[in-house]
Amino acid sequence: MPALDGVRAIAVGLVVLFHTDYGQELMPGGAVGVDLFFILSGFLITLLLLRESQVRGRISIPGFYRRRILRILPVFIVVLVCYIGAALVASSGAQQREMLSAAVRAGLYFSNLYAAAGHSLQVGIALAWSLAVEEQFYLVWPLLLTGLLLFGNRRAVMMGTLVIAVGSTLERVTLLAGGTPWYRLYYAPDIRAAELAAGACAAALLVYHRESVAWLARHTDLLGLIAAGLLVAMSVFAAPQRSLLYTAGATLLIVAVPLFLTASSLGEGSKSSRLLTTRPFRWIGLISYSLYFWSGEAFLLVHLHHGSLRRIEYTPLAILLGLLLASISYYVVERPFLRLKDRGRREVKAAG
Repeated sequence: MPALDGVRAIAVGLVVLFHTDYGQELMPGGAVGVDLFFILSGFLITLLLLRESQVRGRISIPGFYRRRILRILPVFIVVLVCYIGAALVASSGAQQREMLSAAVRAGLYFSNLYAAAGHSLQVGIALAWSLAVEEQFYLVWPLLLTGLLLFGNRRAVMMGTLVIAVGSTLERVTLLAGGTPWYRLYYAPDIRAAELAAGACAAALLVYHRESVAWLARHTDLLGLIAAGLLVAMSVFAAPQRSLLYTAGATLLIVAVPLFLTASSLGEGSKSSRLLTTRPFRWIGLISYSLYFWSGEAFLLVHLHHGSLRRIEYTPLAILLGLLLASISYYVVERPFLRLKDRGRREVKAAG
């Protein structure tokens, strides 16, 4: 499914641009790229788990966490070590203590809970909150999915994903109506479960009801336009602090994007799929995980060492530095461990 690399590229592009000064002025809701990452993550992880279940008759929980560690930790550890190094070398006093505290929170995967309580995240390691959300979800989801497969059936899996997605969305709406602060709605794992479960639901559709939803492939471009329109509208108008607009947009997004992912996976011949598989999209998609983290490090480094530069000067410099660091990180750190990870799932991929 090469088009999914293109979806990753769009997601990371929105996030990187949002974290520039220009991005926050022109697209204050660009953080919606994180929503896209969550949906895509739920889709891909669940798709692999369901295919593994079909091939082997069960899901290997140790195998899942082994693959997860090989996928996530190598780059994250390097980024964390570099961030700690920057804190020790280029800061002092209260700033250094706060940066080191932020590194501890990121390393222990609870920076999202810290932010959900109303605290600010540190530049350079702020994006670790989304990784914390995913890891909290994946502590539970493989076990729950295994239970649904053991004691239920295909319908149980579909119902399970729908219950989580709808329940999480209803919780978000209820909390919003009760005046809950935006940061609780934005960073908390129980609210973000909606996007991950929506992606999982799309994966279940693709695996268990492929023939029933085959007609979606004929409407891939239309679904792509709808999803793209929602992303643009949310980027421009729905900053996370505008909870009502963000909630409305996010609710529509967890319907539109999973349908597009399902449709594009059923057929690669659409115009949108061909666009998403062009070399620039695929390359950015390949390095998207590294770029997601190294872009924050790049902005931190440029700010610490070239704070006197005007933003029109340091913004392009930081983006280029982020691309360079991400490329090095992908080929030197990430790719060798991806090869190890893929050895353990060759049988699963063969089911596709």
